[in-house]
Amino acid sequence: MDAAVANKLRNYSTLHLNQARNVAMKAINGKSGTYDSTAKTCSATYCHGTSPSPAWGGSTACNSCHSARATDAHWAANSAHKIHWEGANLPSSYAMAPGNGTGDAATYRFACSSCHSPAGGSAHAGGALAASQAAQVYFGYSAAGVRGSYSGTGTVYSNDNGFNWTAGSSGCTATYCHSGGAGQAGRSAVAWSTANKSSYSCNLCHGNAAAPANDWRRGAPLYASGSITYRGQAKGNAHGVHITAKTSLPAVSMQCANCHAATTASSTSISDKRKHLNKSYDVSPGGTFRDGDNTANSTVVTVAYSYNAAGSRCSNVSCHPVGLDVTTTPSTPLERATSTVTWNTSYKCTDCHNIPMQDTDTYHHAMYDYGRTYPTTIPDGSATGGTNYTSRTCTMCHVDHTIFSPDLNTNSAGRSYNLRTAIGSTPTTTANFTNSDYSASGGGICISCHATERTKSTVRRKQETNATRTPPVTLANYSGSAHQYNVPASFFSDGSRFQGNCSKCHNALVNETSVFMSYTGSGDSFGNHNSGIRRLQGSLGATGGEVAEEQICYRCHSLSGDADPGGGPPKAVADKDYYGVASMSLASQDIFAANRDFRAANPTYSLTSKLYFKPAAAETPAEAMPNQHNTGDSFSGGTWIGRAMSPWETTVAYETKDQGTTLEGTSYWRMVTFTSPAVYSTTTVPAGTWIINLYCRESSTAQNARIRYMVYKWNNPADTMGATIIARGTYATELSTARAPGTVRQIPVNVGALTLNAGEKIVVDLSLETTTTSTNGYTASFYFGSHAPSELTLPGSVAWSYADPGAPGYGHATQHYSGIHLPSRQNETLAYIARNRHIECVDCHNPHATRNGLHGDYGIATGGSSTTLVNSDKNWVPNQWVDAYINIISGSGAGQTVTISGNTATTITVSGWTAPASGSVYRIITNNNAVSRSQRGVSGASVSYSGSWTNGTYTMVSEAAYEYQICFKCHAVTDPATNTLRYWNVTSPSLGAARWTNIGLEFNPNNASYHPVIQPLPSTGNRRLTTAALTGGWQPGEVMTCSDCHGRDTSTSATAQGPHGSTVKWLLTGMYQNWPFTSAAANGTSSGGTLLAGTGTATPPANNFCFNCHTWAAGGYGHTKSLGGHSRPCVNCHIRVPHGGKVPRLLTGGNAPSRYKPDGNGGAFSGSYLTSAVLPASGYMGANNVSCSSICGGKHTDNSTKAYSW
Repeated sequence: MDAAVANKLRNYSTLHLNQARNVAMKAINGKSGTYDSTAKTCSATYCHGTSPSPAWGGSTACNSCHSARATDAHWAANSAHKIHWEGANLPSSYAMAPGNGTGDAATYRFACSSCHSPAGGSAHAGGALAASQAAQVYFGYSAAGVRGSYSGTGTVYSNDNGFNWTAGSSGCTATYCHSGGAGQAGRSAVAWSTANKSSYSCNLCHGNAAAPANDWRRGAPLYASGSITYRGQAKGNAHGVHITAKTSLPAVSMQCANCHAATTASSTSISDKRKHLNKSYDVSPGGTFRDGDNTANSTVVTVAYSYNAAGSRCSNVSCHPVGLDVTTTPSTPLERATSTVTWNTSYKCTDCHNIPMQDTDTYHHAMYDYGRTYPTTIPDGSATGGTNYTSRTCTMCHVDHTIFSPDLNTNSAGRSYNLRTAIGSTPTTTANFTNSDYSASGGGICISCHATERTKSTVRRKQETNATRTPPVTLANYSGSAHQYNVPASFFSDGSRFQGNCSKCHNALVNETSVFMSYTGSGDSFGNHNSGIRRLQGSLGATGGEVAEEQICYRCHSLSGDADPGGGPPKAVADKDYYGVASMSLASQDIFAANRDFRAANPTYSLTSKLYFKPAAAETPAEAMPNQHNTGDSFSGGTWIGRAMSPWETTVAYETKDQGTTLEGTSYWRMVTFTSPAVYSTTTVPAGTWIINLYCRESSTAQNARIRYMVYKWNNPADTMGATIIARGTYATELSTARAPGTVRQIPVNVGALTLNAGEKIVVDLSLETTTTSTNGYTASFYFGSHAPSELTLPGSVAWSYADPGAPGYGHATQHYSGIHLPSRQNETLAYIARNRHIECVDCHNPHATRNGLHGDYGIATGGSSTTLVNSDKNWVPNQWVDAYINIISGSGAGQTVTISGNTATTITVSGWTAPASGSVYRIITNNNAVSRSQRGVSGASVSYSGSWTNGTYTMVSEAAYEYQICFKCHAVTDPATNTLRYWNVTSPSLGAARWTNIGLEFNPNNASYHPVIQPLPSTGNRRLTTAALTGGWQPGEVMTCSDCHGRDTSTSATAQGPHGSTVKWLLTGMYQNWPFTSAAANGTSSGGTLLAGTGTATPPANNFCFNCHTWAAGGYGHTKSLGGHSRPCVNCHIRVPHGGKVPRLLTGGNAPSRYKPDGNGGAFSGSYLTSAVLPASGYMGANNVSCSSICGGKHTDNSTKAYSW
């Protein structure tokens, strides 16, 4: 009681110590009240309003005094109190903890103490707080550092049991309940006069004003990550990278309900009010969204959230890609459940794209880190300390989601625009990002770094012996290359097109689980990340090992009817590249057939590094072999089959092994084991990558089918399982849905050096793993056989007890060399070539510079007229043949040689001639030794000479200017210390007439005689041949190329020109291909046929190789006179290797090297032969210009040794 009451008691002493309870109450708001001592209640008080109070000593609750009746206008459905307490009854006790503790999914029940906490002081029951605010407001439900305030601005009036309520626009400010839930101070004010909660939307508290009106996105808390501090920690926020910024919502977009389904199932209203305003981040998955590993499909959303003030994390996120496996050996796929990402915008690329580009067991760009800054300097050398090494990040090539994603940047035309335009240009939201890896204006991101040679990192990537530098790829070369074209790939998520130019060949996605795009309906993506293949080369749908050299070329340069070119099914579209995009001439598609596998047959064993999986119709595996899977898995079903794997591809159509699946969860299914022949002789396979190549498919991505694999020895004849070679594992990349025979899955596993003992076998054990989320029926299939050449590739060759059928023919045989070629001119020096015999397509053709156009052509006309020749199978560059010669070899118009005035893609134009017709065989000659368009950009060996019949001094040049410089790299002794040819073992006497010779020596223009490969024959000294001595379009003083004489043996319109391969020894080409025998079948032998012989008359001898360019009469009397004396073998007078020699006119002699003599092996002169010669001042050589081994007639009066001899 206050002082006034105390005085009152003192003045009325009778009220004190009178054996009665005397109650005198202070008047508040004019109400002093009365007390009923019998009932022990008070009435007419301010404290309890107009109703009697509860009996003294009892308990009270808020509604003991405050009516809060449903009929009360200020507590009814249209009141602000009712918004906060939606239950029919008020709380039973004022002591109830603040908050929505008794609410349910449909109703809020915020206890009175949430806003009228006693912690605020003793203003309760003490009268109106102020003229404009009756009740005290002190927020008991708040978060740390977020204590709201209330300002009353309404009118005071009496209503509830005599208590004053405040009406009007009173407001709550900076409360937790009306904050963004992230430690913010909250909205500036929320009017208490609000009568209907529907007048506010989500963005009132935790939204933004930027999103379109009436759109759920306005409720997304898009504050900048780290811009809010809560309890001393900067709050991370990643909502901004999940919410689309497009004006109109796309058909598929991330919504609130996908991650907060328990709170809001519709993204526009609260589904469970217990999950809202509960001081907890309620993250619960809901609905479906794109599968992060296959964005073509939607899947049930999964997500798990772990709060941490210093950095919360999400895991098991279905819309995030997992990335890659290779976490262990054998590889074990990463699981979404263990893949986490921090909830902020400081993510690393590998948080979702878990591609380990710092590992040392695969080939990739070696990464310094996986950050998201944009370097503008080119890295070179070590990834941990080389020049500009910090530039080695993912964003060295890519732009971040904030730029390429149309959801985050409305200036982006699609997700395919995820590459930088160049390393030197910093990407912004409006510039310097693109959807192609090539640009005609600047080269694109790849060329911007690789325009010059770069030093490879020696750390954080798999190392390749001797290959320390990358090759240069210049815009000048590549811009006009035949390989410069785009292959489009569509992104599943938005349909935007990525243009794969460099990446159509350099497509490195080994083990990746994520599929974002598809090219030409293949179901596969472009990428340049991680590869088991050197040079980051793609497989183009073929099997392969660690090196893909000629194989990748054959995938395009083959006919649609060829059998498994380059180790894969033939291309689907005839006269196009592998992708079905670029048009190709028949000649360009004949390359695979021209480079056949020329091998000698061996009835005992086959030496190879490949074992092909054979269908049952092709081969039956021989015991000993398994009769079941030996992986140790528990199988849910399926039938095991056993098949053979053995050397050499089969022509039998592929077999299909299907397996239907219907179970949810992870299941294993029986499929097939492949057993090899026995090892013929004990061999140690070097350490390296073993690759299982399997063609396969699944009927739906919902099947989630993957290859389960294991490789082990099989003891023979014990018929028991031997040592494990590759441990059981599951290949991370899901099977594709491409039509049968599906797509090859390459499973690379690093294996240490392994000894295979004679008699042992190898088993490849393949089963199926599914992680289906549905009981729908699906089918997965494995394919093996012709057009699906599944196989096992070892890192070294092994002799197997399996007959080698061999293959006939001759050529450069690129398939017999693997992993030797080095792409850098700095690495592949002349000294290196001299010590490392090999030949690959890229030794003669630069794939980054080659283009359509040869220095000559050969084919069969499909028509003609008095001024034209037509070959509809060609695709010539317009006017590439202007001023060249065309010679009709046979058929209508034969014997003509005319200058070409112009040409289109299929038609040659001349001034006039006897019309050729369909079937006429023609040859085009440019009489130029410069490299052709197809040889542009290839390195070569330039040469200088100091005397006659001496080897030259050679220097490697980055780009050969002349064709002979390309040939000299291998066919000349460019390294005198090593002697290329001897080191290559091609000059051994045991090879006889098949020995190689040093063409660099032979074509020396200081020699007494030579074919004009390096320079024309001199115009002085009677060394140049006359016009009458030449035919086929050749003129005196012209030069020639090696491939004018060496090339393909056939003249069909589809023939690939050049020295790729031939059935003729030495690859002699032209109308006549035999030398020095009457039949080309004897070429390269010592005594395999009848030697060509002169007639001693004007009648030419049998047709032979020389007659392609030379006339018989041009030999003068030496050819046409003395029937008996001169009817000798041609090689009695001329050297057998007619490149160049020490004697004029390529004449021979008794002291000529063995390889130049008639049998090619040191002897076999038949009767008299020439010994020396000298050129006359003019005209043909006469009898006294030469000396013979014997005097055979009266015409030879001077048989002395002449100026030139061997």
